[in-house]
Amino acid sequence: MAIEQQFPNSPDAVIHMIANFVQMWADLLKENDRAKMREMAQSLSDWMKMKACYTPYTDIEVL
Repeated sequence: MAIEQQFPNSPDAVIHMIANFVQMWADLLKENDRAKMREMAQSLSDWMKMKACYTPYTDIEVL
């Protein structure tokens, strides 16, 4: 992200990116590890669905 100078708007975006990368990399693993990684990515996605969205508290306004 820093190299491409594309910074996420919220921490939630970073967590969604992590879940996507875990799912993509899971295909390259052995079968036992693949199942564990997919399970981890699914639980992370489920957790993100249940939590409240990140709302920054600031008095700075972008014009």
